[in-house]
Amino acid sequence: MPFANTAPLRKEIATRLPERPFTIEFWDGSSLPSTSEDGPTFSVRSPKALAHALRAPGQLGLGRAYVSGELEVDDIDKVIRVLDGWRPPALDKTDQRALMLAAVRAMGIVKPPPRPAAELRPSGKRHSKERDARAVRHHYDVSNEFFELFLGPTMVYSCAIWRHGEMKTLEQAQEEKLDTVARKLQIKEGERILDVGCGWGGFPLWAATKYGANVVGITLSPPQAEKARKRAEEAGVADRVDIRVMDYRDLPSLGEKFDAIASIGMSSTSARPTSTSTPRPWRACSTPAAASSTTASPASATPTPRPATSQSATSSPTRRHCTSRATCWR
Repeated sequence: MPFANTAPLRKEIATRLPERPFTIEFWDGSSLPSTSEDGPTFSVRSPKALAHALRAPGQLGLGRAYVSGELEVDDIDKVIRVLDGWRPPALDKTDQRALMLAAVRAMGIVKPPPRPAAELRPSGKRHSKERDARAVRHHYDVSNEFFELFLGPTMVYSCAIWRHGEMKTLEQAQEEKLDTVARKLQIKEGERILDVGCGWGGFPLWAATKYGANVVGITLSPPQAEKARKRAEEAGVADRVDIRVMDYRDLPSLGEKFDAIASIGMSSTSARPTSTSTPRPWRACSTPAAASSTTASPASATPTPRPATSQSATSSPTRRHCTSRATCWR
C-alpha cells in the first residue's frame, strides 16, 4: 500500500503494552513478538484490518476485521485465555492518540473498507419490539443445524455450572445449570412456569420432564420455536410444554398467571430499565404467592438466605439471581 510503514506502530505497541501475551504478525512480513512463552498469534493480513479498527475502535472494529478475513488468529483457545486473564495497562488519551497516529502511518493510503455483509444495521427505536425481533432473528435464524454443531444435546446457549468437580462433561454441567434454576424456583409438579427467552427449549424440557411442571416458553425466533416444539414431542411432554413466538412485553395482555418465572442468559439483551427490579410485564404475570426473598447457591438443593452483597447471588423482595446468569422470580 502507498506510504504504508508498520515500524512506528510496532514501536508504539511495544512501548504502550510492554507486557503482551500474544504475537502480532503484519502483512509486510514484520512482527512483534509475545513477551511470554506461550500465546496466540494475531495475523494482520492487510491495512484494511487497521482501517476497520480505526473506523470503529474497540470490539466492533476488531470483529469486523476478523469477519472480513483481514485479521486471523492461530489458536482461538489461547485467545480466550488471553481475554480471560490478561489485564492490559490503562491507556490515557496521549497513549491512544499515539497508537492511532501510528496505525494511520502503518496502513498508508487505503480506501475505508465497507461493513461486512453479514452485519445487521439496526434501525428504529432502541429496544422497540420491531427492532428487537429483527436483531434476534438476524442472529438466530441461520438454521438450527448450525447451532447444533457446537451447542450439544442440551441446545443451551448460555454458561454451565461445574459443581465441586462432580461435573465431568460440558453436557453434565449444562444439566446442572438447568437444575440449579429449577431448584431456585422450587418447582412443584403441576405448577405453571414461564421461561422468557427459552431458546431451543432446554429449560422448559427440563422443568417438564424432571419436575412435572407445565411450562410456557417464549422466543422471538420461529426456527427456535419449531425446534423446541419438536424436542418436546420427542420427549413425550408436548402436552406440558407450550412454545410461543412472541415478545415478553405482550404477556400482560393475555391475562395469564404463572407460579414462577425464569430467564436464562437474557438479562443483557432485554429492555429492562434497571437491574434491581422485576420487569413490569413479568411482575404482572406472577401469582400473588409468587414473591420470595431467598436465593440458592449452585450446590443447594433448596433455597437458603444469602446476603445481598454475595457475588454469586443477590436477593430482593421479588427477585433472585442465579450464578448461571439466570434471573428467577417466584
